[in-house]
Order: sequence, then C-alpha cells, then structure tokens
Amino acid sequence: MRKISSTMRVERKSAPSAGFTLLELLVALSLTGLILAVALPASFGLLDRRVQSTASDLAQRLIAARVEAQRTGERVTIEPAAIAPNVAITAEPERIEFLPDGTSSGGLVEISSGDVTIPISVSWHSSAILLDGNPQ
Repeated sequence: MRKISSTMRVERKSAPSAGFTLLELLVALSLTGLILAVALPASFGLLDRRVQSTASDLAQRLIAARVEAQRTGERVTIEPAAIAPNVAITAEPERIEFLPDGTSSGGLVEISSGDVTIPISVSWHSSAILLDGNPQ
C-alpha cells in the first residue's frame, strides 16, 4: 500500500516590487558619470575658445583703429565693452582713443567667461597692444 502524504505545498507568487534593483542603479550611475566625464571638459573648452576668439577680434579692432588714426590724421575711439555681448568685458577706461601721432589714451581690457580671463593692454605712449602679454 501506498502512503499518501497529507501535507500540501502552496506556493505564493510575490507581487512585483516597485523601484529599481541595486544593480540597475549602479549601472545608471556609472553611465551618468561616464557621460559627464566626457561632456563637461568639452563645454569648458568651448568657453575658452569663445573668450580667445573675442580677445583676438578685439585686438584686431584696436590695431585697425590705431592704423586708421595715423592714416586719416583724426582721433579714433573704441569702446571695448560694446564689442561682444556673449562674454564679460571690463575696460579701464571705458573708451580707448588713438591719436594721429601714434599715441593713445591707453588702457586695460579684460575679457572673461567663467574661470577664463584674457587681458589686453594698450600702452598710452606707443599704442602698443598686448594680448595676454604678447605683442600684436
């Protein structure tokens, strides 16, 4: 004779849990970190290029103003802060004036965005223009 067991097993299916597993969270955080590690330095480089481009453009305009003053025999005035609205430009004095005799009012202009700052200085005596310390 066979013996019949009187115990029955009832398996309950658990309800699906809400949320993410630890593994899924770690993968998502790792991917986010990787994307930020690649994207952030590239965006800072973009700021550097924008400031450098604006500084070069302003230096060229200052040189053109100096040449124009000597060529025409008239004073030529540049207001650096009005040149580029996409970066911060501070100038002391606010306007730089070039005279026909090759001199100027002189001044210091700083172009900045974020942590990047590039100075442009104009000598009052010789009208020499230095972009980040380099003659132009």
